[in-house]
Amino acid sequence: MGTSEVSLLEMTNAYNRIASGGLQVEPTTILSITDSTGKTVYEQPKKNTKRAITEQDAFVLTHLLTGMFDPVFNDYSVATGLSMRSKQSRPYAAKSGTTISDQYLIGYTPSLTAGIWTGYDVGQQLTDLQDKAASKKIWIDFMETVHAGKAPEPFIPPKGISSIKVDIETGGIAVNECPKQRLMYLKEKDMPQKLCTDKNLREQNNGQDSESGTFELFPFSFFE
Repeated sequence: MGTSEVSLLEMTNAYNRIASGGLQVEPTTILSITDSTGKTVYEQPKKNTKRAITEQDAFVLTHLLTGMFDPVFNDYSVATGLSMRSKQSRPYAAKSGTTISDQYLIGYTPSLTAGIWTGYDVGQQLTDLQDKAASKKIWIDFMETVHAGKAPEPFIPPKGISSIKVDIETGGIAVNECPKQRLMYLKEKDMPQKLCTDKNLREQNNGQDSESGTFELFPFSFFE
């Protein structure tokens, strides 16, 4: 994210740990090798899989990453995945990143994680509009091609996660008076307790929390 150099493999593997329900799955280039008679001459040994984050935290993060494709989040700028929606045939969770010289996009379904990087590594800026749109076009075309003919897979919440309609402007429980609503999945202890019409939530949304001096969109945490 601009602080240190990481490879596309490292970044994609990091997102795959979220996609895998929090499991620390290591990337493997070769699963098995067979000879001309079909006999298996090599098979990747099974490894003990460690847990990187909880299954609940992984799902909450996954659901947040689906917001890239959701027009309800259009505000001062367009939701960054909307240019792909016309080709999108199934749920995706993804994150894009952009600098003046390069771009990446990493995302996943419940069964596949894929990442792409485009641009220049040093000394040159992206100026052509087609070049600036290349990473998203390549990624969505690839994902739609490899999933073609397969039924769309939903992201299924694990135990300990509940759903609620939230007003995205205040983080409160959505009612009719608050039009910008989205179904959110949260750990049960993080469920909002106030309606979106609550005066205190509205004041926080318009400025700062009077006690802490900080602003929070959602009044809950993602990790223990």
